[in-house]
Amino acid sequence: MTMKGQLYSDKWPAIAGLWLFAVGVVLFWISFFWGGAVHASDDECYVVFERNFVVADLFTALAGLVCAEGLRRGRRWALVWGGVAAGGILFLLFMDVSWNVMQGMYANFSPAMLGENLINLFCVTFGPFLIWYLLRHSKEVSDA
Repeated sequence: MTMKGQLYSDKWPAIAGLWLFAVGVVLFWISFFWGGAVHASDDECYVVFERNFVVADLFTALAGLVCAEGLRRGRRWALVWGGVAAGGILFLLFMDVSWNVMQGMYANFSPAMLGENLINLFCVTFGPFLIWYLLRHSKEVSDA
């Protein structure tokens, strides 16, 4: 059995991804409300749609940061918070992609839409990676 604190020996990619997600969420919403550079459309329904995700994004980011701290400490509860974060990341991804497809947003080649695509790419890769990572390490963690 490994000692507490030595668990998750390859934890840094997961922790870095969780922090990157959290910082990205905060920066996105700062830009959204105080500059609009991330607005992929000027259509009012797009703005209304996006505003619905503030709380979900921030909660998912918070769950990710709690997971990151749990991973850093080698704690079992990191698995639960990581599952919440991964599920939130994938939910947000699928809602965003669904909207973009239904509204024809992928035909828009603006810098903001490029940003949306990069966010989607991060979520479609990091969400499944986090699930895989947590499952791979689920037997290693301590109950402390």
